Amino acid sequence: MVIATVTEAQARQYEKQAWHLGCGVKPILDNTTMRFATDFANVCIKSLIASLYGEIRNQVIAEIRAVAREKAATDTGCPPSKAQGDIAAPQKGQIVLTD
Repeated sequence: MVIATVTEAQARQYEKQAWHLGCGVKPILDNTTMRFATDFANVCIKSLIASLYGEIRNQVIAEIRAVAREKAATDTGCPPSKAQGDIAAPQKGQIVLTD
């Protein structure tokens, strides 16, 4: 997966147009400060993506498990269980094979 990053040129453009926020003071940032600002922005982006990836992954896994429980319930004719690993009680007239 390729993660979009902020380039130093984009940071310079932001410095020129938006950073002073209309306060009348326009800072002049040196190369070291610009590199730091660019690196900091990229670290923030990667951290956000890592956090969102974990949340999305957990949601997808939960949805897959729910679909699998529903499919198993429709295949066996039993109502879906509420928790993973629950074993449905045999219904009246149902033959249960055991060892």
